[in-house]
Amino acid sequence: MSTVQPLEPGSRHDLRVGFSPNAPDEDKVKDEEGSYGYCHSYETSSRFDGPGLRLVLFVSGCLLRCTYCHNPDTWHLKDGTYVSVDQVLNRLGDFAPVIRDLGGGLTISGGEPMVQLTFTRRIFAGAKEMGLHTAIQTSGFLGDRADDAYLSNVDLVLLDIKSSNPATYRRITGRDLAPTLRFAERLASLSKRTWVRFTLVPGETDDPRMSKA
Repeated sequence: MSTVQPLEPGSRHDLRVGFSPNAPDEDKVKDEEGSYGYCHSYETSSRFDGPGLRLVLFVSGCLLRCTYCHNPDTWHLKDGTYVSVDQVLNRLGDFAPVIRDLGGGLTISGGEPMVQLTFTRRIFAGAKEMGLHTAIQTSGFLGDRADDAYLSNVDLVLLDIKSSNPATYRRITGRDLAPTLRFAERLASLSKRTWVRFTLVPGETDDPRMSKA
């Protein structure tokens, strides 16, 4: 069993490996209670991950294997720090007054937040109780896991669509595009505020001939 550790500030670019060697594989997560989870780090001054000044929590675990991923050490829970929801919310509470005053909020990124669905659900609910704007940065691949109650605590979805072409998407992520498109359609049906993100990578996602199926 993993040992609870301090929640560390840092950068999304920090290399963090082997912090929780007893963690489960990211495709075998069972977090029905969600009191504990695995995090990479957090940043407190982002202006690129939602409106205003953001605290960004980077959680561990992702099922995609993007060829251009800038933080592959967030793929595996074993490389994350095992922390409690209370630790996260207590730290968030320290910054909440300033974040609110600057028109910001909390963004949960990763990795993929929906790998640890119950853990992130509880964090979002706690953030809303503090009166904070909430955002999730997600590939949408696991969007079927998030019920309407989960999304009700999310004000903004930063939806990272790696490619609109199924063949390109599978080549660069190792996964199918269809689940992400289903999630996008569901967000539209819910009128959920969404920012679509796309990373233009030379030699990977920049071929105009592959922009359509």
